[in-house]
Amino acid sequence: MNFSHDNKYLPSVRAISALEASARLGSFTAAAQELNVTQGAVSRQIQELERLLGIDLFIRSGPNLTLTETGADFAGSSARALEILREAVSKTQNRQASTHVTLSMLPSVATKWLAPRLGLFIKHHPDIDLRISATRNLVNFET
Repeated sequence: MNFSHDNKYLPSVRAISALEASARLGSFTAAAQELNVTQGAVSRQIQELERLLGIDLFIRSGPNLTLTETGADFAGSSARALEILREAVSKTQNRQASTHVTLSMLPSVATKWLAPRLGLFIKHHPDIDLRISATRNLVNFET
């Protein structure tokens, strides 16, 4: 894939999150509460997004918000994009968390039991970073 490093035309994830929450909750105030920011911050993110896109995403009528037709389409696509991004982050974190295994054992167990099996394990699981601690000290699993 060829990605341009010029992202001046891409909205920030913060702006897309503000749009998704505002569209789903129907309120900048409720979106702000969910995102743990001020209502003004959400409003500014939406205004910047509208400026970037060159369209109104919401019809503002006092405290009421209604998505425009284009705003509804963009909000739906944005919600799907955020979900894909969340899944990618989750997969990456899970993959990173599961790629290394730390073993702690007595030196005698490491020598007599583990060492003869280690080559076969590495052959079958080359993607696992195996960390071995051969010590007489007990491991504190809480720490």
